[in-house]
Amino acid sequence: MRKDKKAAGVAVDKAIDAAQRSIHLQDNSADAHSLLADLYGRKISLGNAMFAGPKFGPKVKEENAKAVALDDKNARVWASLGRQYLMTPKTFGGDVAKAIESFKKSVALDPQQDETYV
Repeated sequence: MRKDKKAAGVAVDKAIDAAQRSIHLQDNSADAHSLLADLYGRKISLGNAMFAGPKFGPKVKEENAKAVALDDKNARVWASLGRQYLMTPKTFGGDVAKAIESFKKSVALDPQQDETYV
């Protein structure tokens, strides 16, 4: 789907729906909230950032904040937060230093988690 943004967008929309249903069933899952944040970020990267960013950017931030509040010892949560800081434009809160700090925290919590390195 890398070459077909429309199909990728449909797949991401389905994944967002599934993550939202999961959270509706069990709101206290830090993994589900950080997954939803990552999916919203993917939605931004697939669309026109000028339009998708303002719509989904705050949702990324909100879901990552919920995830950290639920489990601040979760490596996936810190990796997602790192991606948020790395991919967000500086004007809207992006910060490479904070991204690196989040990635380091993720690795310290679970050095075997390969998605942090990616």
